[in-house]
Amino acid sequence: MRLMAHRGMNRRALENTIPAFEQAVSSGMDGIELDVQLALCGTPVVFHDINLLRLYGVAKAIREMTAEDLSTLIPLNAERFDVDPHRMGVSSLVEVLKVLPVRDFTVNVEIKSAGLELRSPTRPTADILANHQHDFIVSSFNPVELARMSRIMPGVRLGFLYDRDEPLMLRTGWPTRLLTLTGLSALHPNWSLVSPWLIDWAHERNLEVNVWTVNDPERVAWLTREGVDSIITDELTRADL
Repeated sequence: MRLMAHRGMNRRALENTIPAFEQAVSSGMDGIELDVQLALCGTPVVFHDINLLRLYGVAKAIREMTAEDLSTLIPLNAERFDVDPHRMGVSSLVEVLKVLPVRDFTVNVEIKSAGLELRSPTRPTADILANHQHDFIVSSFNPVELARMSRIMPGVRLGFLYDRDEPLMLRTGWPTRLLTLTGLSALHPNWSLVSPWLIDWAHERNLEVNVWTVNDPERVAWLTREGVDSIITDELTRADL
């Protein structure tokens, strides 16, 4: 069972920043999850929210700023972390990959795309992944983007994300049946949707079950006993289990 840091070790440094990913590596995590969207200049950058208000107090969307300007941002309340605030701006995907191990470490790249976007991050992200040798799995809540990634980058591992708050078709994982035709490798359900039946069903079809976001050691122990393949967590390490 892999233990993966959700947006890096986001209790020790600002989520989705290079220091948070460095902390995940030094803590002995088996991998990390990160989010990718496009800056104004078309560069894939690592950030979760649509806008910068929650983390940086800036009333702009990611797509309204260049990668260079995003990299200079200082987090709100940066003093809560024992990290140089100037290292916690928004980084490009290329910059993040430079600090991550290539061997024995999984990089879960989530494509942030809410609908049928003409300016999708999928192709620019695929171009970057093709030039790196990391153990990637590309995930998304958007099945269209997963199908697009499969077409652009045949053979890449794909994970379908879904949650209880999604529309009925998505929260039941129904697109899985179609996505298997595109080379789907894994289901990425929220922990509240996981059952022994789901795990067995997925494994019978050679699909991994990678569960998010689990911060309770007892729940981790149960999921491990049931045979999930990865657990994505905000704060746990091997030492906590």
